[in-house]
Amino acid sequence: MEETDPRMSGMFELDAPPAPPPPQPVGVYGWRKRCLYACIVVLMISVVVNLALTVWILRVLDFSWDGMGRLKLNPGGFTLKGEAEFLKTVYVNKLRNKEKPLYIHSNKKVQLSSSKQNSTERSRILIGK
Repeated sequence: MEETDPRMSGMFELDAPPAPPPPQPVGVYGWRKRCLYACIVVLMISVVVNLALTVWILRVLDFSWDGMGRLKLNPGGFTLKGEAEFLKTVYVNKLRNKEKPLYIHSNKKVQLSSSKQNSTERSRILIGK
């Protein structure tokens, strides 16, 4: 066996390039990755449920390009087929019914008035309770 000189072995080690550091992992790993995927899945489920409920509401209320339900929008106003309930005061220029008699029902009072364009009142019909 050959015996190596300790001085010589140190010289070879100094001349060798240093070993590269171990590679660092890039990205999300472990519980963070699972949590990220869970958040994405929950978000996707909520978006799908939201879209489904929106479509369901549009179908139930019968929305269309002409109006909603029995209320249809016309160039000169709107047409309502059926019954309607108004929560506040209604102002109309013309109120008519072509097919059947027109019924107006109120729990309080009914007031019909006509006026000129400068809003001076000409006539009024007041039906109390």
